[in-house]
Amino acid sequence: VLNSGSYAASSSISHLSRTNKAGMDFAQLLRGPGSFGGILYANGLECVPRPGNTTPGNTPYFNGGFTTKKYGSYSSGVIDAIQVEFRYSYRDTPAQRAKAANAVAKTLDEFTSAVW
Repeated sequence: VLNSGSYAASSSISHLSRTNKAGMDFAQLLRGPGSFGGILYANGLECVPRPGNTTPGNTPYFNGGFTTKKYGSYSSGVIDAIQVEFRYSYRDTPAQRAKAANAVAKTLDEFTSAVW
């Protein structure tokens, strides 16, 4: 369903869904093993969406911040944006912040290397 209709076109990763060098379709890019969330989870942080946890259940997704909507490829262009929100337990202590920051840095490296 995600690969049909206008889901990809109305996403802040619309451009990336058409141009990623890994050849992932939109659904894979959004919540597959090689997605940002899939890699982030493999690096130790719980997240949504990712394989095995594709929706936030009854809780709605955040609808995106100003920067994501304004500058992500949602409306046009070639700059993609991914919004990340961290639960309190990932930022409540210096050790947890360091763990989360390291996981995000590793994820960014792995994800961008795979798709660009």
